[in-house]
Amino acid sequence: VEATRVIKDVIFEESERRGKLLAEARVANITEYNKIASEKLAPIVVVIDEFADLADQLETKKEQNAFYKPVQRIAQAGRSRGIHLVICTQRPEAKLVPSTTKAQLNGRVALRVNDGISSRMIIEAPDAQYLQKHGDMIYKNGDTVERAQGYLIEIPELDDIVREVINGKQ
Repeated sequence: VEATRVIKDVIFEESERRGKLLAEARVANITEYNKIASEKLAPIVVVIDEFADLADQLETKKEQNAFYKPVQRIAQAGRSRGIHLVICTQRPEAKLVPSTTKAQLNGRVALRVNDGISSRMIIEAPDAQYLQKHGDMIYKNGDTVERAQGYLIEIPELDDIVREVINGKQ
């Protein structure tokens, strides 16, 4: 319930506020807006981790609508407004992300999955089940599918990076 409130009240409202700013400035996206505005808009990255677990907690149709509608709207209009949506799950299922929302998520990453069905749910292609461990992944952007290699960052190192970014050293 709290996650739904954050998505709806904070992120969705910020998306709508940015949409109005872009419309008033008569520009199509945040990049154009930042070229002419005195007060720049910083990009926002929204990460919804364990999306499946969160969706499982939505019992009523009203709760589901309150959660899925803002997520869909952010997926549709967020990029032009500088709001980027990352949905993570360890349990990809067809019913998890509605097709109208899924169609808006053009950049997708699949790590190793159990079977070809799970691979198709994520990247609309097989082969993620054959990936190795330790950062091996398939990245899909639009129609382009390519294999990539990520790397592991331990929590203490991640904490140091975040501290440096917050303190303006990065």
